Amino acid sequence: MKERKLVIEIHDNAIDSVIEKVRLLKEELRSLSLPINISDAVPAALKPEEERSTQDARSVFLSNLDAEIIQAWSSLIALLNTRLDATSFD
Repeated sequence: MKERKLVIEIHDNAIDSVIEKVRLLKEELRSLSLPINISDAVPAALKPEEERSTQDARSVFLSNLDAEIIQAWSSLIALLNTRLDATSFD
């Protein structure tokens, strides 16, 4: 059986780019400084239409932001795991 070597090259700038994206998303979350509102527990049907649509827009925005954070985090973990695997062959 012939032995094969796997060479995986990951550039530092790829990891740096993901880390920077996570940092920017973290700053954006901090800048939101959304207050926790107990009135969120009130059923939506009891709230005025304008308040419901504002909360819906905010929920969509936060949901999209969460998705971006999860994607950036997953990319970072995948890059780090690939780098770890590549260096463990030595």
